[in-house]
Amino acid sequence: MARLLTSPIFRLCQHRSVALPLLAALFVCLLLSACVTAPQAPAPAEQAALAIDLLPPETGASHLQVRVTGTDGAPVTDAQVSLEGNMNHAGMVPVISDPVTDDADGAADGFYQVPFEFTMFGDWIITVSVTTADGAAVSENVDVSVDESGARLVGAPQGDASAGGLHISDVRARPVPMPGGNTAVFLTIANHGDQPDRLVDARSDAAEVVELHETVKDGDMMRMVHMPDGFELPPGETVELMPGGKHVMLLNVTAPMAAGDEIQVELVFEHGEPVILTVPVVEMAASMP
Repeated sequence: MARLLTSPIFRLCQHRSVALPLLAALFVCLLLSACVTAPQAPAPAEQAALAIDLLPPETGASHLQVRVTGTDGAPVTDAQVSLEGNMNHAGMVPVISDPVTDDADGAADGFYQVPFEFTMFGDWIITVSVTTADGAAVSENVDVSVDESGARLVGAPQGDASAGGLHISDVRARPVPMPGGNTAVFLTIANHGDQPDRLVDARSDAAEVVELHETVKDGDMMRMVHMPDGFELPPGETVELMPGGKHVMLLNVTAPMAAGDEIQVELVFEHGEPVILTVPVVEMAASMP
């Protein structure tokens, strides 16, 4: 304490002409130090509000197809999509694809064809990374199992399938309580190719007769019409077979079909390879087929 009282700074502070400026300077320094904020951590990268769907792999294809849509269901066509594939055990070299744009396959429709080939049989984790034009990004992991018969998504909805540029989804059939009854199969077909195709026929052992039908308005009445020429599948468009419209009609079913059952239905196309679907039977609101 004695040393402080005899220090030069204390003696200077005894003179008002020196003490007041010194105290003012000290106050300013304290004020400035209080105003300095601690550096803030950088904001996390913006996450895009996107829905990513890795479509069921086509047998023998050298690419995987990814569908990207916004929260409103509209296709996202201005993004870049890349893939990284890893086996679910350590020690394997990952398979990494370069980013691709939507129009790389000739159609800007929200479907991205990313070059990719599985190098081994086994269980894979595919990381799908999407970056939009404004820099927002999102990624998603998808489990894929690969064996001698090909690659398949683990936990994919029943009935989903791809063939050529066609992707089939939302497959379901309406229950029918007794043999000899009629029912219908509904589904969605998206043509991601650059050539038109046509669904020309359907087959199934679940019914004696299988036909392509459409429900149309005839005056004040609705009636079903057999469509022997099938349904056109324009390139870049999606065709829905749904209640009250186009559908696959099963006439004189060979056995009852209850919710939870499955049936096999084969779709025949004008140009694409036939596709065999496993169709789940599900409860649906009562209406015309």
